[in-house]
Amino acid sequence: ASHSAVIFGTCMRTLSGAHWRCDQQIACRELSNRTPPRPGLALHCTSPDQGLHRTVPVLDLHCSGSEGDSMHVPFAGSMENYTGGAKTRMESPAAERNKQPILNVLQQHMPTDMQGDVLEVASGSGVHAAHFAPHWKGLFWQPSDLTPEIFSSIEAYTEGLENVKPPLVLDVSQAEWPVPHELAAVVAINMAHISPWAATQGLLAGAARHLRKGASLFLYGPFTKDGKFNGESNASFDASLRERNPSWGYRDVNAVQAEARAQGLQGIVVDMPANNLMLIFTKG
Repeated sequence: ASHSAVIFGTCMRTLSGAHWRCDQQIACRELSNRTPPRPGLALHCTSPDQGLHRTVPVLDLHCSGSEGDSMHVPFAGSMENYTGGAKTRMESPAAERNKQPILNVLQQHMPTDMQGDVLEVASGSGVHAAHFAPHWKGLFWQPSDLTPEIFSSIEAYTEGLENVKPPLVLDVSQAEWPVPHELAAVVAINMAHISPWAATQGLLAGAARHLRKGASLFLYGPFTKDGKFNGESNASFDASLRERNPSWGYRDVNAVQAEARAQGLQGIVVDMPANNLMLIFTKG
């Protein structure tokens, strides 16, 4: 059988077994015996001409078998641009753009003398943790993600920051979270639209369980309001997400707020640059 995959927009085709080549002349070896590789699996890549090594997760997999059957399995993890291996920082242009506007909002709602633990959900590259943590010396920042292959990037960005904990694997849709029972805050950036609705529901439920009284969940990203998109580009992006994975897509502010109220969280909405929103839900 022949298999083809799209890894961050690069069309790749098997040469033999689980060995891959792309137009940058990088050969990738699958790290398990599964063929084809499952979405989200890291591939160990070697550049024959430069001797470079990197870890690359599969973003989107298209397979066709010898009998003419086909399947499409979208990647359900982060959409960051993975470009590094051990102790290498992943490039994340979106995080670089939004880190300061998000920090401005956090500083308005989180006093600098706060103490305790902050859980960051879907940390991605580590850009946000590295930018935020130094502003609260009394807080311990806990990065997390569903994709452990990117932890080396988080560690690279936050190296030397004494109040940043090692990243941990967290699936927010699960009933049990491996975090302290009383969190000072929960931060989730650009997660809701690239994960199933169950993930947002789990995030709200988990925040209600783990936040201490008066603490808040900060949920940032693009949303619809009353089912309407804020601009044609948002509608197009939402359509592309749902084509990639039918369970992805923009969440409506009203639906998120209703789910939060059911968990005992009261919220406000803050307008952010580039047609994004910050939903802030506080535990009473």
